[in-house]
Amino acid sequence: MNGYPDYNYLISTTAMLYESEQKYQRLVENAMFGLVIFDMNNIYFSNKYITENLGYTSEDFWKNNLSIWDLLTPEYRKNFYPVAQKYFTTQKPYSQRFISELICKNGEVRTFEVAVSSISYNGQYAFQGNFIDITHFIAAQKKMEEKTVLLQKIEKKNRILVEKLNDGFLFVNTGFKITQLNPALARMLEYKPEELEGKCLLELAAYPRDVIALLIGMKKRMNLVIDSYELNLRTKSGRVIPTYISPSPFIEDNKVVGCFATIQDLSAIKETENKLAYQAHILANLSEGILITDEQGILTYINKGAQNILHINSNSFLNQHIYKLMEAFEVSIDENELFSHLNQNNSPWQKEIGFYNLNKEQIFVRISVTRMKDIYNNFKGLIIVISDLTEIIKAKKAAEAANLAKTNFLANVSHDIRTPMIGIMGAADLLSQEKLSPYQAELVQTIKQCGEQLLELINDILDLSRIEAGYALGRKKTFKLPQVINECIQTVYGKLPEEIALHTHIDPDVPLNLVGDPLQLRRIILNLLSNAIKFTTQGEIEVKVQVYKEPSNSRDDIVYLLFSVRDTGIGIPEDKLHTIFEAFEKIDPYSSSGTGLGLTICKQLTKNMGGDIWVESVWGKGSTFSFYLPFYKAKEDENKTGEASAYSTKNSPSSEQTKSILLVEDNDVNRKILSYMLYNAGYAVTAVENGIKCLEILQQKKFDLIIMDMQMPILDGYETCKRIRQDYHDNTPILALTAYAMEGDEARCLEAGCNYYLSKPVSSHKIYDKLKQIFAQESSLHPDEKTFWSANTLIKNLIPEFINSLNDLMLGMKISLEAEDAKQLASIAHDIKGSAGLYGFHNLANLASEIYREALNNNIDKIKIIYKEMLQNIEQIKQLL
Repeated sequence: MNGYPDYNYLISTTAMLYESEQKYQRLVENAMFGLVIFDMNNIYFSNKYITENLGYTSEDFWKNNLSIWDLLTPEYRKNFYPVAQKYFTTQKPYSQRFISELICKNGEVRTFEVAVSSISYNGQYAFQGNFIDITHFIAAQKKMEEKTVLLQKIEKKNRILVEKLNDGFLFVNTGFKITQLNPALARMLEYKPEELEGKCLLELAAYPRDVIALLIGMKKRMNLVIDSYELNLRTKSGRVIPTYISPSPFIEDNKVVGCFATIQDLSAIKETENKLAYQAHILANLSEGILITDEQGILTYINKGAQNILHINSNSFLNQHIYKLMEAFEVSIDENELFSHLNQNNSPWQKEIGFYNLNKEQIFVRISVTRMKDIYNNFKGLIIVISDLTEIIKAKKAAEAANLAKTNFLANVSHDIRTPMIGIMGAADLLSQEKLSPYQAELVQTIKQCGEQLLELINDILDLSRIEAGYALGRKKTFKLPQVINECIQTVYGKLPEEIALHTHIDPDVPLNLVGDPLQLRRIILNLLSNAIKFTTQGEIEVKVQVYKEPSNSRDDIVYLLFSVRDTGIGIPEDKLHTIFEAFEKIDPYSSSGTGLGLTICKQLTKNMGGDIWVESVWGKGSTFSFYLPFYKAKEDENKTGEASAYSTKNSPSSEQTKSILLVEDNDVNRKILSYMLYNAGYAVTAVENGIKCLEILQQKKFDLIIMDMQMPILDGYETCKRIRQDYHDNTPILALTAYAMEGDEARCLEAGCNYYLSKPVSSHKIYDKLKQIFAQESSLHPDEKTFWSANTLIKNLIPEFINSLNDLMLGMKISLEAEDAKQLASIAHDIKGSAGLYGFHNLANLASEIYREALNNNIDKIKIIYKEMLQNIEQIKQLL
């Protein structure tokens, strides 16, 4: 070296340094991360990564004098600026990594991972930031999180669905270890869920064949085969249940790691299948024939019973129309009749027919046809039941022939015995008229008594023979029901002891004119009455008639009447009730009286007439024999007014004793007038002023008739009548007196328990006609019309009392009118109407009636007008008197 610089070395070194700097600049410029050198106010350097990702150029930074703070979003600028300011001021070393958002030139915000550290740049404190764009990563991460949340929701939903399944559900691994199950499976197998987790499914298999089925099934799952099969499992208690398992392979990482399956309990289904099989077996082997068709009439089922009865092969008629089978036996059925019945009734359509089977044997069958419907009530076909009646009908014909022979024999023998018995009885009667010693008279009386008993037996046997032979049905004709009842009473009256009261009652709604067989009706009632008298020593016997029911075909010309004969006799032991109507059965087998055929005759007669008979009895307390019969209503019914024809008798329906009447009337004047009228007519009258006293006196005495004013204080007539009927069980006829004259008033009285009805004002003629109707059966007791009303004497005695009463009533009406008390006005008008009518003051009675009606409608203004007219009428009456 000669002291001069080695320029070649310098040039070479400089070239190397320049080349190295160029490499560094290219490396920094093309780096896969952003590089920015900046301080608090300037950006000194930024590489291509930053400018390309943010959409800027390097010139944009210094031309627009942009700082790092212009690139940061407000949120990140707020967080980073104070920190940078602090270190820039203190010049302390700084290094930090964080996530930040930068604003692109087009306004888009991108996310970067940032590493910032302090450096010395051109001898000044500055910051160097390394930026990596993670925007896509963040977006992908967010999507991943959303997918994770969605999967979690789906997993939760599936878990809930599995837990709520009625069927069992489980996961098992390839070693059959149960890793998951739902509560339904645990309940099915009678375990707690935690007891089954980790348990081997093979241990739950009921039989070796079920273990084999599980092993084969897992092998299929390993080969991705899906199928279902039945499997028997054993519960914790040892019970075996049939199940249906549907497993599927469970795959993870392209590898079968186990399977999941639903398990359905088939216990109920198997039980139903067994029942159906059992029923099908019974159906197939029934002796009755069963045929089933579809809705088109095609035969879908024929059991063995039908094949045996008809002597057919089911294959010949199955899937053929039912008409083909009917044609083979030459049987026809009225389709209109069949389907009309099935459409209108829930009961099967039935018919008994005879025909020849394919073996040419005559058979008799009962065909019963029923609709077959699905759960939606849609018609699905017919079920036809064929019952073989051949042997039954043959036996019935043989029995009928034997019974007819027996009946004819009894009739002939009874007739042959009856003829000489009439001679014996006649001779005894003639002998009794001779002069006999006491001993001889006693012997003749014994002959007559024994003869009467023997004749009764013979007559009963003859009656029963005629009934069984079908000769006892009389001819239908028009008759009056009360007349038949009264004739029965007259017939048995001679046998009635003094200690027994005999009553009859016909309900108000019973039609009195009927078309039927009065002769047979009389025979039934007489038999029942004779029985009642025979077994009753004291108390009472009642014959009652009421409407039983309306006919099912809704014909308005037919009525079913219920007759009952009630007694307070010895009653019937419970063990005799079911045999009492059989021939020769007696309540007391040791009793010598009676034949034991009377009730049998009643049973046969009611049956032949389209009715029935039964008995209700308590031993020691009495019996009630009831029977119902159908009758036609006569075209002209004399009972059109709807008033009852009930009447009550004691001991004799034609007794000459004075009839007793209880009069219940709150108005003093009315009570006196009515009492006088009834007394003059020959009745024994007891008068009381209210319902309470009426009930009290009825506990002490019995009356033939009660005349009841319906509008009374304390206890009105309606409530009194109800108590008489319901609480006292008193059937005494009641005649209602009421000021009402409107539609429905009569029905209201009858509903309360009254039998008859009269609206005020009541005149002597109205009372006379009504009593004549009530006691129509006792012709000798009709009141004398001439003596029924002695007007002059009565008016002279009671006119002053009537005027005083009228003055008080008018004063009360004035006060009530001023107070506009419609209820009180109606009550006062009711009293005036009744009294005025009895005295014959019809104009006054009519005015009172008008006030009564307007009071019911609360029409005070109209009442004021009528009230003035009433005052004028009263003044005219006073002047006349």
